[in-house]
Amino acid sequence: MGRAPSRAALPQLGSWVFVKRRPAGGLVGADLDLHDLEDLLWLRAVLESELSREVARTATPSAVAELARILDQMETVSQHPDLFVGFGRNFHDELAAMFGNERCRTVLRQVRHHVDRYWAVTTARQPDRPSPSSREHREILAANRHHDEVAAGSRMRDQLTAPGRACPPTGRAPRGRRRAPPG
Repeated sequence: MGRAPSRAALPQLGSWVFVKRRPAGGLVGADLDLHDLEDLLWLRAVLESELSREVARTATPSAVAELARILDQMETVSQHPDLFVGFGRNFHDELAAMFGNERCRTVLRQVRHHVDRYWAVTTARQPDRPSPSSREHREILAANRHHDEVAAGSRMRDQLTAPGRACPPTGRAPRGRRRAPPG
């Protein structure tokens, strides 16, 4: 790649916190931090569990059928992690589209992008993840099909926090969810 495309990409990379400006000038790759990953997983779980609750209230049969179609496709490629993850993204994005709040959908895409960046750099994808992930997505679908808001939110939160449980604990609650001091 030449210099012009690289330079054109730098502002976007900086906005995604992939690179940082050095005080003396120039750019360096941003450090990765498990605290940030915890925060991102928490934020994604909060947003998507609430979104899933709302969609469960209003899901039409055709909307549920579209989610089921995506999951069927996802399960046919379970032996191909990149394709499997892509269909998982499609499922979550379709739920966000059904919610109808474009600002929320945009924020979720940004948060997912950051989470994916951490997974790509800090961890190897778990080879046995497709099986529980398929089941978790089916549980979210079932809750939406039955208009069960509580189950939809709960299953979404469980599904989104499962990968984070595989990370080494940092010993702190994500920012914005600090535990009260004892006593």
